[in-house]
Amino acid sequence: VEVDDVRHMFTDVDWGNRQQHAAALRAATLAAMELTRTGNRPCLLVDCFGRGTAPQTVNLLESMGASVATVSLWASPEVLQERLRRRDGPGSDAELALAMNEEVRASRVSDVLVDTTHRTAVEAAATVWAHVEERLCL
Repeated sequence: VEVDDVRHMFTDVDWGNRQQHAAALRAATLAAMELTRTGNRPCLLVDCFGRGTAPQTVNLLESMGASVATVSLWASPEVLQERLRRRDGPGSDAELALAMNEEVRASRVSDVLVDTTHRTAVEAAATVWAHVEERLCL
């Protein structure tokens, strides 16, 4: 469940509004829990999880009985800037993206930090999936 997809459902989405992000994150978390409750496992919850939202989200999921595996993605600042240069729309704010990229590396709030600098999207996804399988014994 992609949190930004939930945010797209807002009538007047404001990508800088933290309250909207919090509401979308909670809705996406509840949707993920409902999907797993009905047998759709594993269910991935995708977000940047900046500003300390990862521990809160993990605590909420675990309080609802979920098994959780957390993975953070990181890229070198140079590669991230190049990727952002090729992207349009939400998520292309280079200053914010670079700050969050550094936060991910420095905070180490996830089980695994995947360096995507020299990985394709498919290779990064395979690495994430391998961790999820191992952590959740799939």
